Amino acid sequence: MGHFQTSILVHAPVHEVFSFVTDLENLEFLLAPEMEVEFQKTPPTLAANVEIECLLSRFGVPVETVVRIEEFTKDEKLSYRQVQGIFKKWHHAQILSQHSDDSTLLTDVVDYKLPLGILGALVDDLWARHDLEHLLFVRLKKIADYFEQARRVTGDKGSEGKDKEKTVAGDDHQSEAESNRAMMGLSVEDQSDDVD
Repeated sequence: MGHFQTSILVHAPVHEVFSFVTDLENLEFLLAPEMEVEFQKTPPTLAANVEIECLLSRFGVPVETVVRIEEFTKDEKLSYRQVQGIFKKWHHAQILSQHSDDSTLLTDVVDYKLPLGILGALVDDLWARHDLEHLLFVRLKKIADYFEQARRVTGDKGSEGKDKEKTVAGDDHQSEAESNRAMMGLSVEDQSDDVD
């Protein structure tokens, strides 16, 4: 079973970030460019125990996907589980916590398992885990960039003043993704268990 926990600091109040990430109209914007979503059945509002049906396409291959919202706690947490789709198991939680009056720590926690037993575990080790990490990075970066752009437009620098730019010393062994996460203030925990 694979596990990711990724966090980013978003310069906006918790209620604004929660409204943004739980608005289904923003889902396509938040996906990586190589993914497409076509909703087939959506609830009028998100709440616990409702299901969302969609076609998720990647590499030109559409997959019928159904997810069920398990927890919907306003301004705190949204979690859902895949009922039908490409994964054998998929659970995604978005947890929000107030960092200051005008900033939010947004954490994505994903637990997943690919189908096909040992073959699925091999695909996970060789490609899928890194690909999923990339997709989550793109999503969080888009959220942070959206609110940062809004701050620039309104001229709001927040109560903590203008953010200092972060630099990362070059390390020959440090991947580009690790450098990007460090510069964005992202932290990623990556854990994978052996096949059940």
